[in-house]
Amino acid sequence: MTGVIDILIPKDNEEKLLEMAKKLGYDSICFLYDRIGDKTKEKIAGLGKKNDVHVYFGSVYGNPANRQSDVVLGDVEKINAADAIVDKRIDAVFGFEKLKASDRTHHKVSGLDHVLCTMAAEKKKIIVIDFGHILKAKGHARAVMIGRIKQNIMLCKKYKAKVAIASFASSPLHLRSPHDLASFIDVLGGDERKALVNFEEKIMENIKKRSPDYIAEGIEKV
Repeated sequence: MTGVIDILIPKDNEEKLLEMAKKLGYDSICFLYDRIGDKTKEKIAGLGKKNDVHVYFGSVYGNPANRQSDVVLGDVEKINAADAIVDKRIDAVFGFEKLKASDRTHHKVSGLDHVLCTMAAEKKKIIVIDFGHILKAKGHARAVMIGRIKQNIMLCKKYKAKVAIASFASSPLHLRSPHDLASFIDVLGGDERKALVNFEEKIMENIKKRSPDYIAEGIEKV
């Protein structure tokens, strides 16, 4: 499966992550950083070229790296979900399944509802599933989390909000292949192909907007 991307959080191990990503079949990787300078970006881009994996740079909203990022994510554990969805500086939102709340008698409290999904669809924001957090959870906690994710996918499909999945891995051993991630989404009722390409589509859109030839959506200098 080609043309897909994963989001990783490196811990001074970018080359090992890239080597594993290539083995698993990724064409592109987006590394999340709190801070990143031009020299570091150049060095890491070189590592990507060496391993035949294109490298993008992302950050979580509120970090100094936001201005240099190809994509900015909002963590709903740190910022109100509604605020993150309407903020033009944020491209995608994650962490809904990690919000602490007790399920009610007749339905699960999954972090998302019809209002947030409708807003996300209108603002063209991507709702991201953190697959790495599922791997870390065990027993009942994992079962509850998967149930919440399933409900969130259902809500996103109903209200036409975009969904994506990423491993957010920091260790090569925690990466999963695109096929594994696609199968997980498929089992829970999502559109596996859209969930695997939404990130790269958003990144390419952001890069296009930075071009000096870009004027507005659908309008460019010739």
